[in-house]
Amino acid sequence: EKNMGNDVSYSYIIIAIYIFSAYLLVKAVRGAFFTKLETFEDYQKRSAHYVSYFKARQKAIDVMQMAIRNLDLNSEEKTSALFQIGVQYHFKKDYNKAVEYFDQVWDYIRKSKVPYEKMLACIIVSNYNIGKKEKAREIYHALRIKERYDPRFEQLSYLESTIFK
Repeated sequence: EKNMGNDVSYSYIIIAIYIFSAYLLVKAVRGAFFTKLETFEDYQKRSAHYVSYFKARQKAIDVMQMAIRNLDLNSEEKTSALFQIGVQYHFKKDYNKAVEYFDQVWDYIRKSKVPYEKMLACIIVSNYNIGKKEKAREIYHALRIKERYDPRFEQLSYLESTIFK
């Protein structure tokens, strides 16, 4: 009979853990998908959450397009939004649409001291995949030149065997 009391208190602890877990889950989902979008960072996070939680790339694209429409973005933010949209189209394997967005930001990326970001490879690969092989090679070389200020651009060298075959 004494053992029965321990089982009951153990059950209450388990129930409390489940309730607390459910609360945390609801709070995380609410924060990730239902809070008001006010800043560019809010839009970026929401877009990233759609990809990381659900692989919902079209929803991520839609959120970034809303940011472009709804916010007064500076050139860096607008470039970032367009680039992120291009990356999502790249991963959807819609390379033509990806290149359409990458073309809008390429001048900025080429002329600016952007830090290395592995997703920059998407610009090269998308162009290559739609048959713009020479353009892909030009972009590759332009990005590799950026090793002068950020040695991490050397990491793009893995593409050589693909785009120069």
